[in-house]
Formats: sequence, structure tokens, C-alpha cells
Amino acid sequence: PRLSRSGLEPLPPPVEAGLKAASIDRLRSVTGAWQVDGNGYRESWFLALPPEDGRPRWLYQVPLTDEDLALVPKDATLAKVSNFRLADVYDGVMHVIDAVGPLAQTPAANAIAAAEGMMGLRIKEDILDLLDDGWVGYISPDNGGLLITGITMLVEARDPQGVSDLLARLTRFIDKTTGSGVVSVEQKQYRNKTIHFASVSGFPLPIAPAWCVCDRHVVIALYPQMVMHAIDHLDARSPSNSLLANPDFARARKMLPDGCSTIVYTDTQAEMGDLYRVLLPLMTAATGWARGQGVRIDAGMIPTADTVTHHLFGDAMGLAPGSDGLLFTTHGPLPVGAPAATPMVAGLGVSVLLPSLARARELSKRAVSTSNARTIVYACILYAHDNNGAFPPDLKTLVDLGEIIEKNLRSPRDHRDRVSYIYIAGANTDSPPDTIIVYEHPDIGEGSVVGFADGHVEWLEPDDLQRRLERQKKTPPSPQP
Repeated sequence: PRLSRSGLEPLPPPVEAGLKAASIDRLRSVTGAWQVDGNGYRESWFLALPPEDGRPRWLYQVPLTDEDLALVPKDATLAKVSNFRLADVYDGVMHVIDAVGPLAQTPAANAIAAAEGMMGLRIKEDILDLLDDGWVGYISPDNGGLLITGITMLVEARDPQGVSDLLARLTRFIDKTTGSGVVSVEQKQYRNKTIHFASVSGFPLPIAPAWCVCDRHVVIALYPQMVMHAIDHLDARSPSNSLLANPDFARARKMLPDGCSTIVYTDTQAEMGDLYRVLLPLMTAATGWARGQGVRIDAGMIPTADTVTHHLFGDAMGLAPGSDGLLFTTHGPLPVGAPAATPMVAGLGVSVLLPSLARARELSKRAVSTSNARTIVYACILYAHDNNGAFPPDLKTLVDLGEIIEKNLRSPRDHRDRVSYIYIAGANTDSPPDTIIVYEHPDIGEGSVVGFADGHVEWLEPDDLQRRLERQKKTPPSPQP
């Protein structure tokens, strides 16, 4: 309605139908708040979506319980626990596609038919309907993984054995498409449970995807050893060894609203510590490169890991559906959530680093140009010693005598094919020390490298160079003795 009153073109009917089918038309307001709270930063967003009959089930999932959170080990550095059914999401997406009409229906139907034909499975009936609404993912330092390779997934299943059979069928499908014997499914018995894992022949794949049915959960990881670790935790079923007993998580959880259907916890201190271990050798190497570019920096300037992580604590994010809408809240030691912290810091680092690198390159070029100017000045002084104190008539004379080479006449700051330095003839060894005898073309950039009669070289800004040149014209160099 507002688009109509504003005189703007209305949304195309398919788009409007899709938004309505997704219940976006019920969105009444979006409210955001940012505050300092609990010695950290808290950000909240509320989407006012008044309930109505037929609302999408994927927007309003059941809240998490302690039993759900207890599936995560106590030492997890990253954990996400959520209640949602993929089948509901699939139904919601198909509902929107149907509402849009043939524009979306035809390509979607073709893609689904092609995928189901290749796998020999129906996406909803044979795959999604086997899964329940419990989803757990975590990284535990004790499971032997390295950063993201340590991710373990627990999926609640309505038919756990059916999910295990499904994974075996999908593996055989991969084997069929990649070539017979390339991928095979092996088995390993552990604690009266059967762990299935994929083995690859003839290719050095550094992972062995594995899964196992444990009660109502299917455990999935990149290695069978991580599945064993998860089985140990599930068999113990001890709250004292779960995320619930983690004091940092307990503190973080208090900062979230009640009734969350999704909670993400990040041990920011541990994650930053891991990141530091990766960045330290890279930063050290960068300082060596920077020093070669003329930047005054060394490896000792890099802060210690304790300095970086000392005041950090766990970051939490929660999504709480309610009768009036959806509340999204994050709390942590940084102004952004931990999942966004690394790309944010990386982006900030790049934004700071790029100008610094450009400056370093400029300083490096300036250093080379300074060396060129100094070589020219010294060559003039040597020439004067053999010519009654008179400097050479031009730079070509120095080149012809072999006192300098053509390369000395090219400044790396100058992109034109020319002699980059202007020579002022007529000076001699009795000229004032501040007599300019050679300088870079002023049109090269902001400032010029300037060589003087006494042998020293300076960097002068354009205005300063111009003033000195004008003053020198009024006071010509001393005549040749």
C-alpha cells in the first residue's frame, strides 16, 4: 500500500505473492537495540510478526531444553544447538514457490526431479521425513580435530536406522558416480555400536567421513575417531561433563532471552587463541617483508597471546520465537558476535593494511630515488675534483664517463619513459651547501627527492621546492674559480 501511495511502481505480482506466502507481509516493525551490559556488548533485534492461522512452522520452533544442551561436551569451543525440522523448511520453500507461480515452479520442479532421479530417492519422503527437529553441532578440542575439521554433528532422527541406511545409499551413489572401488563404506565396532566411515582409494583425501546411530541421534563427523569421542560423551550422559557445567556458557546463557529455539556459543578466548597461533608466524613474516619496504616495524612489536585474549569471554547468540514475533539477541566481549568477529577483524585489518602497504611501497620507491639522487650528486663532486671544481654541464656527461648509469636517471616513482631528474648546471664546489643541483620532476607526485651541492639529499614538498628554486634563481651559483 505504501508503494502505491508513493507513486512508485508496485512489486510484480509473483514477488508480492512470494512475500505473502513467506509471511513477510505480516511484518509490522523491526526494532534494534545495542547496549553495554554484563561487562560486554549486547545487541537485540525484534521482528514483530503477529501470529495468524497457517503461519510457517519453521519460524516458530519449540524452545531448547537442558537435555538438548547436554549433548554438547563441556570443553566445546564452538557449539550450535537448534530445534527446527528440515521438512518444515522444505514445505515452506515449496509453498512460496507455488505462490510465485510458473516462473519459479518450473525450474524448481525440474531441479528436484533431476536430483531425485540421480539419487533414486525422494527428497522429502526418503530423506527429510526421517529427521526430527534436534540439531547439534560443536567443536571439541579433545576430539583431535584441527579448527573446523573438528566439527561434530548430532541429528535427532525419527527413524535413526533409516537415516543410517540413507547415508550408506548416498555413499554407494557417490561410489557409482566416481567409479567403482574409489569410495567404499567400512565398519568399525565401538562400545556395541557400529561406526560407518567412507574410505577412498587412489586419492590422498585427508578426511574419512563417518557416522553412527546412537539411540535417537545420528552422529556425523569427518573422522571415525571424532564419532568415537561423541559416543563416549553420549554414553556418559553426565551433566557435569556437558556444556551445562561450563561456567562461561552459564554466564552467557543468562544474557539471552528465555525460550530460545537456537543458541550459538563461542569460547571467544579459546577461538582467538587458536587464531593467534595461526597468525603469529604470518605476522612475523609480514614484519620482515615490511622492513624490507622501509617500514620501521619488527617482530617484537606483535602483542603476546595473553595480551590479546586476557579480557575475552564467551559469546552467545539466541533466537527466541514468541507469540508476537521473533527476538534475536547476541552478547559478547566484542561489538559484534564472535562468528562475525574473525571476518570483521580480517576486513578491518585489510582496510588498515592496504593503505599501509601502499605507503610502504611509496617509501621503498622514494628510498631508491634518494639513492639515485645521491649517486648523481656524488658523481658531480667527483667530476668537479677533476675539473677545477666545476660540476658537469649535464647528466649525459656523467653517463658517458661511466660515473653513473642510465638506471640512475630513472626514478621508480616515475611511470613515464624519460629522465626523471632535472639537473641545474652552473654550480661548483664553492657554491652554497644548499644549492640545488638535481631534483625529481615535480609532476611525478606529491614532493620530490632533491640533491644539493654539498652532497646531501632531502625530500621536499612541492611548495618548499618551488620557493627554494625561485630563491636560487635570484642568487645564482658562485662563478667558477
